[in-house]
Amino acid sequence: MKRFAYSTAALLAFGLIALDGVRETRLSAAAADEHDYFDSLTRRADAWKSYSLRTAAQLAHRSQGGYSEGNATDASGVTYSPGSDTDRNRQDAAKVVIPAWMPDTTLTAAVSPSDTVLQLAAAYRPSFPSGRVIRVDREVMTVATWLSDTSISVRRGEYASAAASHGAGAILNRTTNSLRSQVRLPLGTQDGHSYFVTWDAYWTDSYIGAGSFNHKAFQFSSGSQDGDALFLEPDAKYNDNKKSCWNPNLHVASFQVRSYNKEGGLLNWLLSGGDSLGPGHSKEPLGPKTADFCSAPNQWVRFFMNIRQRANDYDYVDMWIADEAQDPVQVLSNVAISVRPSGKSPNSISKFWVEFNSSTDDYLRLDNRDLVAYVRNFVALQDSGDPRGLLVRPVPGAQPVPGPAAPRNVRIIS
Repeated sequence: MKRFAYSTAALLAFGLIALDGVRETRLSAAAADEHDYFDSLTRRADAWKSYSLRTAAQLAHRSQGGYSEGNATDASGVTYSPGSDTDRNRQDAAKVVIPAWMPDTTLTAAVSPSDTVLQLAAAYRPSFPSGRVIRVDREVMTVATWLSDTSISVRRGEYASAAASHGAGAILNRTTNSLRSQVRLPLGTQDGHSYFVTWDAYWTDSYIGAGSFNHKAFQFSSGSQDGDALFLEPDAKYNDNKKSCWNPNLHVASFQVRSYNKEGGLLNWLLSGGDSLGPGHSKEPLGPKTADFCSAPNQWVRFFMNIRQRANDYDYVDMWIADEAQDPVQVLSNVAISVRPSGKSPNSISKFWVEFNSSTDDYLRLDNRDLVAYVRNFVALQDSGDPRGLLVRPVPGAQPVPGPAAPRNVRIIS
C-alpha cells in the first residue's frame, strides 16, 4: 500500500491553506525528496533511534568514534562521500564496496614460474583452506595443501593466468565476497515494548551474474557474553531460482530472514531455555513465511520489521519488503522468536548491523569487479501501534500516515 502525508509547507506550496486570513495562491510544489520518509519518521513523538548513514562520522571505525567494527580501521568498505563517488549508479547513501581481492600477507621468499611452494610472512589457516583461490601480482593460484604454519603448496597459473616469477615481499591476495568491517548501530530494546524498524538498501547491477551465494546482508544481534551475537538476519540471496518470484531476466536478489534461535521450542517459553523459536517454526529461512520477495538491480529496496517483545514469553515478528516498483509484501507474519535473556544485555536486541558477509568466497571475479551496494536511513519507532500505515514504497516524496508529532515550543495557556 502507498500512502502520503503532506506537510504544512507542501500545502502552502499548492495554495491549500491561508496565513493571517490571506489565501496563498502560489502553484509551485515543493520538490519531492528521496529522504522525506526518513525525515518524517524522525519527527514523530514515537521516534526512538535513527541513523541516516549519510554521514562519514557514523561510518568511522569504533576506535575513531563511529559505529564500524571489524578487521579494518581504514576505509573498511562502507563509506559516505557522494560528491567523489565515481560509480555510475552513485546514490546519496552509505556505499558498500566488496572488492574482488583482499590483501592478506606477503611472500618471504622469491618464487620462479615452476615453484609450487609459497613461504608466507604471516597467515592463519582459515584464510587459505585447500581449494582457496589466491593471487600474487597478476597470477592466480589455488591452494593445494598446508605444509607448515607459514608455507603452502599451490597449483600455478590457474584461471587462464600465466605462471610467473614473484619477488620476496610480493603481496598475496585472497578472493573475498565479504566486508572486512561491519557498521553496527546501537539499539538496546527492552521487554514490554514493540519496535518498528525500517531501512533502505540498493544493489547495483555489479551483482548481476554473481553466482549462487548469499549475503548475511543485515543482522539484529542479541545474547552472548558481550550481548552482540548473531540473532535475526535478513539475507540477500543471488541467483536464487528456487524462489517463486524469481525471474532470471529481471531480478538480482531474493530476500529471506535467518534465525539463530533453536528450533523445537515448547509451547511454554519458560521450559525452552530462552533461546528457541515457537513450536513449528523454522530457522532457515525463518518461518512459516507468507510470501517471497525478489527485486531488480539499481533500485531502492525498503525493509520493514515489527518486533513485539514480551517478558518471559515468546516475542513476535512481522516483516514486509517493498521496492520502487512493488508495493509492500508481507513475508513474515506473527512468527514466534526469542530475544535472548542472557549475556551482557539480557532481553535486548543490542545492535543492527550492516553486515554484507558471506560464508563462502568461491565466487571469483577475475575481471576485478567490485560488488557495490548502498544503504541508508535506519529508523526505529517504539510502541507505534499498527504498523500498516507506515508501509510506503521507497520513492521520492512518499510519506507514512502521520503519527504523533514531537512537542515543539509548547506554551500552556490557563
